[in-house]
Amino acid sequence: MRKYCLLLIILFSSVLSYCQQNRINKKHGNKSIESLKKYSINVKSIDPANEGFSDLMPLKEKVGNSRLVVLGEDSHGDGETWKAKIRLVKFLHEQMGFDVIAWEFNYSLDLYINQALHKDSLNLSKDQYYGFGWDAGKPLTELISYTKKTFHSNHPILYAGFDFDRPPAGPYVCNMIYHLGDLNVSLITSENDRENIDSLSGSIHGFLGNVYSKNFSKKGYAKAVNIVRCLKNNFINNKTDILSKIGHESYRNDSLMMESVLMDIEIDSLSKIDMGKWNSKRDEYMAKRINWLIEKKYRGEKIIIWSATAHLIRNSTTIKRFDSLNVPQYSWTYKQAGDYLAANLGSQMYTIAFTSYEGQTGDIMLNNEKYIDTLKTPELNSYEDLAHKTNQKYLFTDLKNSPAGSWLSKEFLAYPLGYNKDQAQWKRVIDAFFFIDEMKPVEHRPLKK
Repeated sequence: MRKYCLLLIILFSSVLSYCQQNRINKKHGNKSIESLKKYSINVKSIDPANEGFSDLMPLKEKVGNSRLVVLGEDSHGDGETWKAKIRLVKFLHEQMGFDVIAWEFNYSLDLYINQALHKDSLNLSKDQYYGFGWDAGKPLTELISYTKKTFHSNHPILYAGFDFDRPPAGPYVCNMIYHLGDLNVSLITSENDRENIDSLSGSIHGFLGNVYSKNFSKKGYAKAVNIVRCLKNNFINNKTDILSKIGHESYRNDSLMMESVLMDIEIDSLSKIDMGKWNSKRDEYMAKRINWLIEKKYRGEKIIIWSATAHLIRNSTTIKRFDSLNVPQYSWTYKQAGDYLAANLGSQMYTIAFTSYEGQTGDIMLNNEKYIDTLKTPELNSYEDLAHKTNQKYLFTDLKNSPAGSWLSKEFLAYPLGYNKDQAQWKRVIDAFFFIDEMKPVEHRPLKK
């Protein structure tokens, strides 16, 4: 009898505690929802074809004088995010003077993509593939057509890249290496050397993603690395002679291109032992290239970054991550590209993280293979949970200018980094959330080369 009474007392206490906590959560949630509505902008549409920008006009004040606007994404398969980003690109281009899009793709991208787009500028068909990953998705056809149209205006859009080189960059990289021989005799390479470098790159990487081959020999790998290392050393040792033939900017550009090739071969090699080191170096190189783009190559221009959000966050090591068992994990022990850029650009960088409450995502990098992942329901009182409860399909929440007393300026849960549950003072990590209530996976399109 005593045990029975004790069980009743425990059960009653648990129910009472749950009800009290539920009332607290409900009260806290309602207050947070009202605050979220107050400091957010209701976006009416994410349709790229909707070029009536009245709902986006408040973003002018939020973005301000930023020279770099980051359009992130939770994963590379978020179809609704892509649509929203294309509409934002049009807005930023037409209303705020952003004329360069830098993609999380080949650093040598602008060596061929701008030429290819110009060549096809009178052909606005939507089935041509240009080889920079994202254009394997249906939503990008709208942006490609729009880009071509801008070539006939006073403000054409240009594409650039800031990641390491994958196919189909190989021929363009090899062409660059071939022409280094015009600058100094020590930089002359044989056709066999260039084929060796190109073959290794093709073996390491798949058509669109990072598919690693085990067929390339260790001997071939070592030879390719040595060729590029020798070129890099000779390029440095003969700097004075080379600079008498090209300017400092061209010299630096060629230097970064060789660093890109070295990274492609050396860090992202077949050995693939230390993923932590690979990720760390990759982000460090990304930041170098973006800084080069904004300070040198496109000096004076405003640049849009198209990338996974995670690469362009700042104060990344302050984020509290949770594993599959809901245990807090501090997984980021190295700097992201955004950490380096923030130190250089400060308030001139504005990072927008896209996130969703429900739905499905896919993966554009799987080259037409169908991959669908259903989003897990976000935790109570997370940003996504509260945004969902505003009953708005699309919401833009500016964190950068949120008042110090608001919950938006404090630590809270959110899921903008690969749909992982994270806790952070997000104002220190990003500048805004773009909330899309229901995510849909990106659709692939037939690739016509």
